[in-house]
Amino acid sequence: MTEPSLEEMLELIWVMEEEGNKVEKDQLIQRIQLPSAENILKTLHQEGYVKIADKLVVFTHKGKTDARLVIRRHRLAERLLNDVLEVKEDTMDSSACKFE
Repeated sequence: MTEPSLEEMLELIWVMEEEGNKVEKDQLIQRIQLPSAENILKTLHQEGYVKIADKLVVFTHKGKTDARLVIRRHRLAERLLNDVLEVKEDTMDSSACKFE
């Protein structure tokens, strides 16, 4: 997977699950704030990364594996930017996304 918007969607699903929430399709689309959010979710479903059942979005094994790698890269980028390059926290997330 190389398209940033697909990885961003996987990352958001992971974070929403980490927060202890069931990932509802409508809530996910609203939180991602991308104009093509429904198409991104459709692509993730078609490529076997997520299943959509009763308006809930859940990872497949493939999706969970790839999402774990996306999250790992993002968090490592944040650590590097914070610990080594001393990037300010208010720009950390966007900088980490670009760095990934």
